[in-house]
Amino acid sequence: AFLDAYSGRSSYSVMKALPQTYTTSTIRNLLVLDVATNEGQQRNELLLLPQGRRGFLPNMDFFFLAMTVYSNSNIIHRGVFFGVHPYAPSSTILSKFSWVSSLSPFFRQWIADLFDMFNFVRTLAIGPYSAHASSLDQGIDALTVQLRVSSDMEQTLIHEFTKRLEGIIRALSNLHERLHHSLTQYLLPSPFKFVSQSEYIIPVILALVPLVIRAVSLLLFEMDDTLNASTFPIIIICFGVTAVLEFVTDKITDLSRIHAALALLYVSAPAVARKLIEGKEKALFQSLHFLTCLLAIYLLIPLAIGHVSLGYPSVLFWSCLVAILPHRSSYSVHKLLWPVILLLAWPPVIAVPQVFGYYSPYMILVYFPLHFMSYLLWVFQNR
Repeated sequence: AFLDAYSGRSSYSVMKALPQTYTTSTIRNLLVLDVATNEGQQRNELLLLPQGRRGFLPNMDFFFLAMTVYSNSNIIHRGVFFGVHPYAPSSTILSKFSWVSSLSPFFRQWIADLFDMFNFVRTLAIGPYSAHASSLDQGIDALTVQLRVSSDMEQTLIHEFTKRLEGIIRALSNLHERLHHSLTQYLLPSPFKFVSQSEYIIPVILALVPLVIRAVSLLLFEMDDTLNASTFPIIIICFGVTAVLEFVTDKITDLSRIHAALALLYVSAPAVARKLIEGKEKALFQSLHFLTCLLAIYLLIPLAIGHVSLGYPSVLFWSCLVAILPHRSSYSVHKLLWPVILLLAWPPVIAVPQVFGYYSPYMILVYFPLHFMSYLLWVFQNR
């Protein structure tokens, strides 16, 4: 609400726009302090939370500035947990597995960092998002520093916490000097380590290879000289339904009505398929499979570059579902596995609202088209 009032977008907020004399300066950085006392919490914790919606992250130098200031304070030396996500720390979870303690310190630390990086990605993908997320949406570098302390250490820790803020505020102006270079796409296994985009993008590219190989093999060895003409109405229907879904989800908040419409669409798809096949099942299946592979590559590459927390699991899942499963096989396991995965992946079953609370742009523009096309592949294969 404050940012809406500051920027003059009062129509989106219950607050009125602030006078122009108060809003002539540009907000370059925003540091959100979230301090509270939890009586029943045994563990004191200091969390640096950079995650924003849609994969937005602040300037990495902003995060490491806060990390450096607080890692050198007496707060950390008093046994306060220092983390980058709001979920349970890796030490709590891994302590339940006895075999982890038998590993060398290097591998124990590697597993702990991997677990914490997974939780960092989980927060970036589905939340919970801290108060600074709205600032990132408006292009303002922002970070939430969250302190949770027990009542017996409240006075000492909060005093040290507040005193260290001066070091952060004094250094903020240096983060926006001319031609300053930093990263805004990164992953954090811990407050002291980061994985840059140039490193995590390599396994994403490798995971896309099955889609490329499958598309090339279909084009060179399995398809006829031209695409089957019946596939183009199917593509148009898929894009048309996606556009309608994008419009409807902005107007309708009742998920049950949206799910009912999706159920009607998926039930009516086989009837439309019968009219389009016209005795060319094999050619239509191959053409549709080729276009689905191209669509997956087209959608997943920019997603992986801009929002790796959603891009990486999406690439792994859709590469298997689109490139590997859709081939004609006589094995009963394959015939059973594909429809079961499609059913579980249908948006109303698990994705919405169990994982995503609403139909986000990712669900509408990436997830739904790929699932609908994969479903049509299964329909045409069984004709």
